[in-house]
Amino acid sequence: RDGVVHRYDLATGAEIHRYQAVREIRDVKVSPDGRSVALTSVQNGVVEIRDLDSGKLRTSLTDGGTGFFRASWSSDGRVLLVGGDD
Repeated sequence: RDGVVHRYDLATGAEIHRYQAVREIRDVKVSPDGRSVALTSVQNGVVEIRDLDSGKLRTSLTDGGTGFFRASWSSDGRVLLVGGDD
């Protein structure tokens, strides 16, 4: 609920990285190439595309406030589909 994204090493269980993102994250999807992550938020109707390693914001998309629930990358990672209440 606080919008903090945690990234872990599954072999060791150690946290690799954490960063603040959108609030009320509903969905997290890693791109097929493993370079980006899409974070959807219901609270403020935002999708953030961030660099997976650094957490740096690449771009942000908004739907006008109704909220996104799910995201899905195309197999080549060039298209992101998002869906919400509307």
